[in-house]
Amino acid sequence: MMRVTTQMLDNTARKGGIMLTGRSLLDYVNQGSSPMAGGLLEALDKGGSIADPVKKSSYEKMEKEADALLKNAGLFVPEKDTLFDKAKESKDNNEIYDAVEALAESFNNTLNALQSSSSTVDRYYWQMLQEAAVENKEALENIGITFTKDGTMVLDKEKLRSSDIDSLEKALGPSNVFAAKLAVLADRISSNAAANAESYSSQYNSFGDIYSSVSSKYDFWG
Repeated sequence: MMRVTTQMLDNTARKGGIMLTGRSLLDYVNQGSSPMAGGLLEALDKGGSIADPVKKSSYEKMEKEADALLKNAGLFVPEKDTLFDKAKESKDNNEIYDAVEALAESFNNTLNALQSSSSTVDRYYWQMLQEAAVENKEALENIGITFTKDGTMVLDKEKLRSSDIDSLEKALGPSNVFAAKLAVLADRISSNAAANAESYSSQYNSFGDIYSSVSSKYDFWG
């Protein structure tokens, strides 16, 4: 299994124009989101955060779910020797079907972890995941993937497993940036969750300690 590297994500994002579209965190905040309370922004505002085992555990879980999403979305990121290339050669789509099912599960787990947080940053990422899905709604529906009002991915396994290779590749292949967007988002969510888990492990004594570790993650999309 190919490991998703930072360079691979950066290259995929650049080719897909991911860095040049969508809304920044500042846009999200300015358009009437909830007050910046909790999580990393609260820590930034206060110049430190008080140790909190419950929040630490919550962010550790979020990091784990985001890492799973990164791994599963990353299966569709390579442009050579892809799952689709292998399926065309073997005439067997089962590996793709299994990968899509794993992707759906990790997408929902990450979305739920973000939704349970009061942090503005987490809510921003939650909305960005949903927006990535909406942008690819038609192609995803063709292979049995739909979304509920709260953004949860619903997978019709029977329709998925009756989908041909061309439909699967159109929805999740390298020519469509959906999987790449999920991978980039998952990478950022994981990094932010890790920073938050650390901030709730002990009190930071300076604004810079937290800011320097995650400031570059905030506006990656805008």
